[in-house]
Amino acid sequence: MRFCEFEKYQMDRFINQHFVILRGPRLSGKSHFIRDYFEGSKENYVIFDVFKAWMEKDSWVVRSLVEDLKLSIENNAPVGSVVFFNLDGIGDFNDFHSMLSALPQGTHVVFDHAEFLGYARKDNSDPREFFQEFIDLGHLRFVFVPRSTSRLLNYLGVGNYSSPLFGRFEVFVEVVPLSPNESMKFLGDCPLDVVRVYGLTGGLRGALELLRSVDCDVKEYRKMIGKIVLRDLAPKGSKKGRKLVEVAAAVAKETRVREYVKREDIVQKYGIDKKSLSRYLFPLYELGYVDFLNKDIIKTPTPFQFFDI
Repeated sequence: MRFCEFEKYQMDRFINQHFVILRGPRLSGKSHFIRDYFEGSKENYVIFDVFKAWMEKDSWVVRSLVEDLKLSIENNAPVGSVVFFNLDGIGDFNDFHSMLSALPQGTHVVFDHAEFLGYARKDNSDPREFFQEFIDLGHLRFVFVPRSTSRLLNYLGVGNYSSPLFGRFEVFVEVVPLSPNESMKFLGDCPLDVVRVYGLTGGLRGALELLRSVDCDVKEYRKMIGKIVLRDLAPKGSKKGRKLVEVAAAVAKETRVREYVKREDIVQKYGIDKKSLSRYLFPLYELGYVDFLNKDIIKTPTPFQFFDI
């Protein structure tokens, strides 16, 4: 796993832990890493894309995971929200709890974009209760891969006494950016110089992979970043989502010019009232689209400074 040696070292070290969270900025390559890691292993595992399940079934997200795993086993190939799996000796199941019970002892259950589990219906049961149960039993090893670590932690609630997972000890695997020289090696044959590459990507593997996929064409790269922004902030075209995109675009535009921007400048230049701006900045911060230098000065982190909409 070239360019992921540090992350692989951490995963190897924590492979027998029952509650692992991958942590890193948006587009740091968390999803790519965890998929490559388990594809190259001999472990029993299943990787779910919870975002895909949520897009397809909304609050029935957990039911979607169960149905897709059933179909994947029947077809002997991933279906729907199941990304990859290697399961030797799984039993019968018909709901989320029985699915977890049916998985072989020691299976790694990976939830990619895991914070979307927070949209699951809780009329009959809370998935976190099942996580707690199977962690206590030592039966399964859960790996949570979020887009937004803060949103995932809020959902899991290890610091919230009302959560079933309150007080649970979690292990973090850090996904770190590459250095400028490593970034150039990652890209291979790229006509851009190292300063330009690092300014566009910040050494984040996901961003570097996007740049490589368009043969280092900056215009196409910016379009790809724009598609990711729209998918992250307005996945279902809601009014709130469109407003998040509007605010993110304003901050990004000013950041490209001045490296940072004052709140009052956004209000005056873009006609966004103060209350609306305050309301939308926090979710943008949670999702990794805004950084606060202090309470009045903000900026857009790399690589989202460069998106076009």
